[in-house]
Amino acid sequence: MSSVLGAMNVDQWLAAIVRYHPLLRVSEFILGILLGHALRRAPAAAPSSIFAATSHECFALAMLGLAVMLLSRPDAASLWLDSAICAPLFALLVWELARGRGLLARALSTHVLVELGEASYPLYILQEPVGSFATAVLKRLGTPSHVQAIGAVAVVTIVAVTLHRSFEPRARSWVMSWLTRRERALAPS
Repeated sequence: MSSVLGAMNVDQWLAAIVRYHPLLRVSEFILGILLGHALRRAPAAAPSSIFAATSHECFALAMLGLAVMLLSRPDAASLWLDSAICAPLFALLVWELARGRGLLARALSTHVLVELGEASYPLYILQEPVGSFATAVLKRLGTPSHVQAIGAVAVVTIVAVTLHRSFEPRARSWVMSWLTRRERALAPS
């Protein structure tokens, strides 16, 4: 920890704290809640051609890419600019992908990518410990570094998906039965 802080000057350290402070991300959180609410309440998207839907997806992706490129310049790095520009563009992209019928939405809806998305929390939690262990084992076996990286990603993904499939359905069932029992107990007789 001290080596990381030692490599940063005070301005960089304060900028890092400000950039990731939860209170400064409330507007993005609220935008996400509003987007989720709008997606649930909005009527189903009118059928459109694959070309039109894909064009909308590409436009949203291009605008987001352009914003990220512009904001990555050293003279444009600013927290309010980052949040003010990128958050609405991410929301537009999510809206288009969630409601769209374009090629990108279809590609992201494949079974493999949906499964990876559902296992994203175990992937997030396990990436460091399992990935480090797999890399250390592969390194000890004398494998090249690119094989170590690919092997670590494969091992982390397999472990995360396996844990998700075996644990999450039982946990969900337990939580739902507990909530149902609690709701019945609190209901007036």
